Amino acid sequence: MNYILLAALVVEVAVMSGLENRLTGTRITPFGVLAFPYTIVVLLAFALGPLLDFVPLNTGSLTVWMWGLFLVWMMGYLLARIVLGGPLFRGIARGFRAQFQGEVFSTKMSMSLATLSIPILILGVFLSVRAVGGWSGITSPEFKAAHAHGLHADALLLCEPLFILLVGTAKRKSRFQIALAGILMVFFLIGQVKGRVFQDLIGGFLYRVMRGRSFVSVKSVGILIFCVFFVFCSIYLGARWVWDPGAVSDSGTYVFIARHFSSYLLSGVLGFSEAYRTGTSDVGGGSSTEIFRPFVDIYRRLFDAGHEVGLGSTMEKGMAIDLTDDSVDSSTNVYTLFGTLYLYLGALGFAAYVTVMALLCYALFLAAGWTRNEWVLVLYCYIGAQLLFGYFEFYFWHVDTYKIAICTLTFAAFSSSFKKSFQPRFSVDTSYASYFKKRLAILEMISLPKRRK
Repeated sequence: MNYILLAALVVEVAVMSGLENRLTGTRITPFGVLAFPYTIVVLLAFALGPLLDFVPLNTGSLTVWMWGLFLVWMMGYLLARIVLGGPLFRGIARGFRAQFQGEVFSTKMSMSLATLSIPILILGVFLSVRAVGGWSGITSPEFKAAHAHGLHADALLLCEPLFILLVGTAKRKSRFQIALAGILMVFFLIGQVKGRVFQDLIGGFLYRVMRGRSFVSVKSVGILIFCVFFVFCSIYLGARWVWDPGAVSDSGTYVFIARHFSSYLLSGVLGFSEAYRTGTSDVGGGSSTEIFRPFVDIYRRLFDAGHEVGLGSTMEKGMAIDLTDDSVDSSTNVYTLFGTLYLYLGALGFAAYVTVMALLCYALFLAAGWTRNEWVLVLYCYIGAQLLFGYFEFYFWHVDTYKIAICTLTFAAFSSSFKKSFQPRFSVDTSYASYFKKRLAILEMISLPKRRK
């Protein structure tokens, strides 16, 4: 049965991805960025998990993901085949490779804003260090908490879309731009939020791929995985070095980091697997309200309607996935994107949420190709990176996701007004524009018979 379900997942992903690629001409779609990483991690968990002394994968949990992926794919198919039509959908997708008139201006603006943000970020580090009593506490949870509040924390959020654009538009000769992106990465690392670092790196890579500056190949994916592993090691090795400089030369340190990386990679899949196997519904997160935490918190702040909603599942009620360590700290409190929705909302709530989420993600995909606005594409790549890490965690209950979205859309509006004010006569791919207008006219008058040529 295990092999049947694994084979069914692989076939589902291969067939649906192939059909979608024929319709859209790209695999960097909401379905693609969700399906492929999850499938790879599931296969690794099934094959290597027991060998690394992790709990075996319960393949029954795959059925939830298979239904979730089907819903996501179906929403994309409805938009591509029925609502817009295949030719129009493919034409919009081709827009990613066309000229973005505001890209050069936005890159220069990003460099300026990043340069202005660096002094604020430096000041924030010093203030956070002082709050924890010195540099020895820079790797402590107290420093992380202090660093997550204040003007410097907002500046760091602002720098995330800037980083994605700087990485996405970088060329070999743009050394200052690359240096700025590297400096921002250092501040992301200091903040000790691994998800932020990984998602911004992936977001920049997705931007490059969609704009045709990079390609998904064994080499590029290998380099990306190496960068992610390097960042992961840097965070933990840096923390060990602060507490004990001699730990850098201790082989046990690197064994610990490798073990922790394996746990980090598999924890979402195995965590949901264990919750599904045991029939657990209470993972310490409270009620289904937490899924909609950002919106509930905004409402309660505006109308003084109660306390803010707590975030996430607790470690105390987490799933034990490491057979070599039964302590609470070794448990996992992440259950993948679809797993979290299933545990908190039940089957019907899960289906409804995934349907709306998929429609919004595909709408953002289409908006990025239709408008050819670099900031809309940055937002899609950022959301795409969060979907890519859906095998690990559900990220849409974090307020920061919506703050970054609002910030990026503000940049998009500013970029659009700049193009209208200073470049009123530009014309790009007028044949596509004319084709899109004709297609929209046909959709608006769909009740009328089509003229045959």
